[in-house]
Amino acid sequence: EFKQTIAGKDKTIETQRAEIAQMKGRFDSVKGDMTNQLRIHVGEINERWRQEKTKLEALSQRLDDKLMCIDELHPKNPLVEIQEDKRLLEERLQKAETTMMTFKYQMFEAAQQLDFVRHDRNDKVNLQKDLETMHQDLKEQHRQLHMEYRQSQERAAMAADETLRWKNEAKAMKHMIGLLEDFISPMFKK
Repeated sequence: EFKQTIAGKDKTIETQRAEIAQMKGRFDSVKGDMTNQLRIHVGEINERWRQEKTKLEALSQRLDDKLMCIDELHPKNPLVEIQEDKRLLEERLQKAETTMMTFKYQMFEAAQQLDFVRHDRNDKVNLQKDLETMHQDLKEQHRQLHMEYRQSQERAAMAADETLRWKNEAKAMKHMIGLLEDFISPMFKK
């Protein structure tokens, strides 16, 4: 009877170890999927960001060239107003860069937290009496990581919206420059 009790406990321990191994496999799979999705999203956002930044820099250079011409040729130019618009656009660009750096830092912290959780979990697997506590902790951490992943997706969507807004503002600025050229060109023909 004592041997059967020990054999029953051994089977229970083996069953629990198998469950732990399955949970570890599922956790690692979910972690890998989330990490890959985060990398893909960040890569797409970074690429869109670089494209928009290049466009804004080109627009800024063209504005500088045109403003220099206007300043040299006409005493009553709207240079001050256009420079203010340019300054505002540069401030928005700086804020967007700051937001991007914050997002990258948060992703770095999330990766460190995932590594810490994995190491901590491996240490706790060896202790039989802590199995239930570890299981609850992993479920909570998974929920938090899922929430962080959703927040990351929301931030990525916000960054995409911001990029679209900048693009529209750049188009509006280009239109304003065209209007200014149309307004000023008759004055030079005289």
